[in-house]
Amino acid sequence: MLPLLQKATARSKQSKLMKLSIGPNKFTRPKKLKAAGQLEHVDAKLFYGRKMEVVLPEPISIAIWRYGVFESDVAFYLLSSLSAGDCFIDIGGHFGYFSMLAREIVGEEGTVVSFEPMPKTREILTRNLNQNAAKASQIIVPVAAGEEAGNVKFKDFGLVGSAFATSETDRGDMSSFIEVDVEIRTIDQVVKETGLTDCRLIKIDAENAELQVVRGALSTLAAFSPHIILETGDSANGENNSAEVVALLNQQGYIPYEFNNWKLVPHEMQSVYGYKNLLFIKA
Repeated sequence: MLPLLQKATARSKQSKLMKLSIGPNKFTRPKKLKAAGQLEHVDAKLFYGRKMEVVLPEPISIAIWRYGVFESDVAFYLLSSLSAGDCFIDIGGHFGYFSMLAREIVGEEGTVVSFEPMPKTREILTRNLNQNAAKASQIIVPVAAGEEAGNVKFKDFGLVGSAFATSETDRGDMSSFIEVDVEIRTIDQVVKETGLTDCRLIKIDAENAELQVVRGALSTLAAFSPHIILETGDSANGENNSAEVVALLNQQGYIPYEFNNWKLVPHEMQSVYGYKNLLFIKA
């Protein structure tokens, strides 16, 4: 599957003129929908051949619809870490892109656990996993992962801003949102309640709540030593400090790596983090 990912990634990075070879509609349609304030549910073809429901003009959906690929580094981490029969926990399932890829890898003997707290986003996630994904044991968890059980108000920016739903920070010019009540559960609680006996990989993309998610998973990390994909990026108002999360994982015996030209290379820890996806492996 790696050559297919590499081919799709190369295509997404071609010049604008070359990109137009996929059809000008792929570029003009999302712009027209955005200008009109409209949504359109469409099927995208993923880089490994399966279809996936996405929503235009939502940004992640646009990338997947155009090229069949999104965040190639994270996809590479999945391919590098997972094998048939493994368990994958997806914190921030969104519409199911990475949960679907994980199911393709782990197969019928594997298990995928997808956390997605936002109801409308979870509806699309559920359809994709039920109708479009490879066979695997699937658990959809309708809550957000955090440090301790409870409830919190989330900012819901609608399907167009569904990738940015958060309780932590505002999103610049994304001022239009409604508040929704979201249940919080820890990874440790869900692992215990679902009876999971192993976990190979956890992806944490929690929109500025990564530190709380890790703190709520320390027993799971100690018991199973899963690889961890962590999205870093310090928020402008200082609410999120990725270096603190990196340091906490380092204290648990994890070594960080990053993606470089289709290889894992050691990551040099930083005091300030921009947007980056890292892979942590237990020493």
